[in-house]
Amino acid sequence: MYGGAVSQDDLVFSGGTLHVVSTIGESLSFHINPHSCLFTGTSQLTWQVTGGAGKFADATGSFTGTVSGRALGPQPRRHLLDRATAAT
Repeated sequence: MYGGAVSQDDLVFSGGTLHVVSTIGESLSFHINPHSCLFTGTSQLTWQVTGGAGKFADATGSFTGTVSGRALGPQPRRHLLDRATAAT
């Protein structure tokens, strides 16, 4: 579900902690290669600064960006595919 993935993180620095909320936005692109099981994708991401501690006690703001990622899924076992093909 795009726009629904939200996480809250604390970025810890020597001068204090910054609280941020990250929200995944609209998927800009994705592709799954059925032969290599490689997934590639790009999505929008929004960060909202919700405060902090130490030097960041009164921090506020937001910014947006684009993130991309790759993941390699498990590949089917070749001998099982060969067997299934031979049986048909």
